[in-house]
Amino acid sequence: MAALRSSRRAFLPPLCRAFAGPGCQLAPERGAERRDAASGREKEEFIHSRLKAKGLELRAGSGQKATLDAEEMADFYKEFLSKNFLKHMYYNRLVQA
Repeated sequence: MAALRSSRRAFLPPLCRAFAGPGCQLAPERGAERRDAASGREKEEFIHSRLKAKGLELRAGSGQKATLDAEEMADFYKEFLSKNFLKHMYYNRLVQA
């Protein structure tokens, strides 16, 4: 049974690429760390800009890092998901195939 599972996974990526269509650009796996870091920077920039708009600093007087509430972060996540919709769609196609 384990042999069937491992052989199925060996064929999965080429099949997914074949059915993904000509416009599909799959990112290399090595770049995942860079993509995560980039999204983290976007998030930090968003938080910093919102805090600045409120007249607050990134660190409170006590040295504790200032944060935004869930309502404010929902704006960031909505924008992030909209901007990366195609990437997530291709990923879901790859994983569920």
